[in-house]
Amino acid sequence: TEAWDFILSGGGLFNNLDYSFTVGFEDGSFIVDPDQPGGGGRTLRYQLMILADFMQSIDFIKMAPMDSTAVSLNDDTTTTVNGLGNTEGFYAIYLHRRDTATVQTGIDMQLPSGSYTLTWIDPKTGSESVNDLKNHTGNKAGIVTPDYSRDIALRVVKYE
Repeated sequence: TEAWDFILSGGGLFNNLDYSFTVGFEDGSFIVDPDQPGGGGRTLRYQLMILADFMQSIDFIKMAPMDSTAVSLNDDTTTTVNGLGNTEGFYAIYLHRRDTATVQTGIDMQLPSGSYTLTWIDPKTGSESVNDLKNHTGNKAGIVTPDYSRDIALRVVKYE
């Protein structure tokens, strides 16, 4: 979650240590105790790969951080939202909850008129679901997430 929050806030590099690489475990197979500071292992590396793949799927070089006038949440105080966007119709959003209950969250995004493909990504598994926002007339678009529990990412691409 720290990596997703940082990168989708406009950060240029997330460099966290993987403590599963240590003396005697140069292959990254050391099991990091959950009570130990730091983290690591195959699961962390897999989830960082999901983030890397997500970022490679967007033209982030031309994107800038979105402020609360561009993307906001509907009366949700347990979720944070970070996003990148540009004027060409490409957006990347990340929602992170402190609570682990399964919910749907309402998002308000300022979007130019047109039709959009919305791709929802589970940052833990990489699974995706796709739906469309058709014939948006411009200004604020109300978007509702699918069910998620801790975090979810969204790629928005204008196609019309």
